[in-house]
Amino acid sequence: NIDVNAAALGSFTLTGVSDPTDAGDLESPVVTAYDTYSNVKTNYTGTVTFTSDDASASLPANYAFVGGDSGAHTFTNELQMQTVGTFYVRVNDTVQTGITGQQLNIDVNHGPAAAIVYTTQPTGPYAPGADILVDLEIQDAYGNTVTTGDDATADITLNLQSGTGALGGTLTKSASGGTVSFTATEGVYVNFSGTGKVIRATKVDTTPTGTIARTVDSNSFTINTPPAPTGIVLKAPLSSPDNVDTPTVTVSGISSGNTINVYTNSGCSSSVVGSAVAGGTSVDVTASPALSEATYNFYAEQVDTYSNVSNCSGVSVTYVLDLTNPNPATSPTLASGWVQANNTSPLFSYTASGSGDLDHYEVALGTTSGATDEVGYTPNGTNLSYTFSPSGLTECSQVYWPTVIAIDTAGNTSSQATHSSGYRVDLTDPDPVT
Repeated sequence: NIDVNAAALGSFTLTGVSDPTDAGDLESPVVTAYDTYSNVKTNYTGTVTFTSDDASASLPANYAFVGGDSGAHTFTNELQMQTVGTFYVRVNDTVQTGITGQQLNIDVNHGPAAAIVYTTQPTGPYAPGADILVDLEIQDAYGNTVTTGDDATADITLNLQSGTGALGGTLTKSASGGTVSFTATEGVYVNFSGTGKVIRATKVDTTPTGTIARTVDSNSFTINTPPAPTGIVLKAPLSSPDNVDTPTVTVSGISSGNTINVYTNSGCSSSVVGSAVAGGTSVDVTASPALSEATYNFYAEQVDTYSNVSNCSGVSVTYVLDLTNPNPATSPTLASGWVQANNTSPLFSYTASGSGDLDHYEVALGTTSGATDEVGYTPNGTNLSYTFSPSGLTECSQVYWPTVIAIDTAGNTSSQATHSSGYRVDLTDPDPVT
């Protein structure tokens, strides 16, 4: 009866870990101590510690063997691998650290779907109707992509969880290998401007072969309003004041397809003066209905196809609408009632109209009072007299009537001032005395 005790500690074995195993499964590794002759070291009472190249693994705590272990201990449900891949689990004595044991090449698969996550969040701000590109992934409880099973190809549906407006585009798409991307092809967008937009993604319920529905909300993002127009100028007429009561302005710094509204106050809160749909980055807008006489400051806003309204333009253009005719010239006078041979026409003169916005006078000559059939209205500046040419006029019997009108800076025309009796032409010398 020779009793032989175990020799010095020589090695460990580590067994009992399922291969393959799923991330999150509880494993019960068995650690056995051996002496240098491969005998179970039943009297081992040292302490062991665990390591693994799965940095996320949940490992058993350090353990001090006791006599009752007889050199072997089972760590029931104390090991949990958490990362997809191929890994080892190793044990070593805490004092004689070079004495180890390990189970190699443990294949770890993903666990059941536990979450859906955004891998690319909406960022913004976006324009209304602009594509919102997002990527999502179906993951197990440890962040591993679920690449197999019904959940890996489950339908993912998007909806606008918070914020005004509606989500448009293709909103349901099947995952492939546990991932899904909503691209420009799907054209996901939000139609109304504002802050606090949140998109919820939902993985469909795939039970009993898969898992229940899972949802995730995106980060909050903003949909911008259209920018305010950056330019507005007169087009017809080109300058002010004028008497065109349906003026046209050109509005610029806008987007094609948007409706451009023109107003007469800086808040764009008055009645709309005129509207037009832009076909490019600028558009002509004509006032309709006709305006009343006044001084106007025109501002503009743009409204996109989703009814989002920009701020009022910070720029404006002033238009003075003058519909009042100037005072007429007065006291039309002729220096003579006749034009004689080889003489010029008698001087036609008049008294100033007295209107403060006078631009110029125009004179005319007709064969009846107030007519312009002989000489049409001819600009005469601000001069108060004019001499007509007698060439081509009929002698003696025909009376010629000079007329003058006043034109103001807006293009308004006064009533006529016509000489009361006119003049005649005698270009023939009398017979000589005999």
